[in-house]
Amino acid sequence: MRKQSDQLRKALCLAILCFITGSILAQNRITGKIINQSDNQPVAGATIQEKDAANATVSANDGSFSITVGNNATLIVTFIGYTSQEIQVNGRNDISISLQPVVSGLNEVVVIGYGTQRRANITSAISSIDGKTLNQVPAPNFSQALQGRMAGITVVNNGTPGAQPIVRVRGISSISFSSDPLYVIDGIPTGDISSFDSRDIETVDVLKDASAAAIYGSRATNGVIVITTKRGKRDGRLHVGLNTFYGVQKVTKRLDLLDREGFMKYAVAYRGSQVPRLLAPEIDKPIYTGTNQTYGQTNT
Repeated sequence: MRKQSDQLRKALCLAILCFITGSILAQNRITGKIINQSDNQPVAGATIQEKDAANATVSANDGSFSITVGNNATLIVTFIGYTSQEIQVNGRNDISISLQPVVSGLNEVVVIGYGTQRRANITSAISSIDGKTLNQVPAPNFSQALQGRMAGITVVNNGTPGAQPIVRVRGISSISFSSDPLYVIDGIPTGDISSFDSRDIETVDVLKDASAAAIYGSRATNGVIVITTKRGKRDGRLHVGLNTFYGVQKVTKRLDLLDREGFMKYAVAYRGSQVPRLLAPEIDKPIYTGTNQTYGQTNT
């Protein structure tokens, strides 16, 4: 009886040993490399995991990885900003994987604060415009390019030559302080965009309601204009763009002005005497300091 028990114990141990050996032989060590499909650059930090198992690894700085899985296992490759993939091993020892970048449409994403969020998840009042629409009409500065382009924003020229137009998002909020909106360019708040080129703009998002104060504080009282500039393309090619326009100005009605002799006659008839600067010795003095032109030589 004892002899049969020993034989049964030996047979059981042999079966367990064969099962362990078979499991070990069924494992396959896989090496490979993960690259970006758009530019063939290595992707570092991507996660390679065996499906339905806790076995996982991460790609190195050069995109290489190594993992031990079963011959018929399935690898799941994931990385932020890329489309995840499922790769069948099928007994292979070396696998090269190309990840496709995920491109978010600008019409579905809105810039808020220092990040982005889908428009469907936003309940605050926001207006958006892209750079192509903004630059359809040539304008000397960003404020004039914005005029009449977005609802809820008032842009008025103040009439002073060379001065910036007046931009109001939420109307006049103070009688003693500025009512200008806060400008945020690529996440950097600023108050002066007089030298900013509107042709460098990719999108413009305007935060109109008071919820913007939760992000930018009291500076958002007058509204926030968030500007996202263009980015360089990563296709390895040289891109050259040309924007040009011209304007023509013409005097519609030229006034008939008096010359110097006519002004002298008018002064005698009106005042009974000539203008002092048109008499000696004033007539021989420069019209202003630093010039050689005198009053007598000036005929305007």
